[in-house]
Amino acid sequence: MIDVAAALGWGLLATALLTLVMSASQGLGWSRISLPYMLGTIFSPRRDRALAIGSGLHAVIGLAVAVGYALVFEGWGEAGIRGWRRATAVPRRRDSSSPRASWR
Repeated sequence: MIDVAAALGWGLLATALLTLVMSASQGLGWSRISLPYMLGTIFSPRRDRALAIGSGLHAVIGLAVAVGYALVFEGWGEAGIRGWRRATAVPRRRDSSSPRASWR
């Protein structure tokens, strides 16, 4: 069973971290792209409204992606560290006691 509260909590944290990194890169002059502003301009031509709408939409999309990820891992039946290893292709430890020891 999917833990929706945990998925939403981690999704909110990840979205906030992504927003922080994007804002910091803008502040440092490394990037001029503002994803919330770009999303907001789809719905409003006014700069202030576009940023507000885009920020809300960015948060909602981040939460939806987090719940989607949780559903995928739950569907695989590997909603733990095994699921993360499978998704990120991190090899497991080698079992040297097995005659057919190999990376799994």
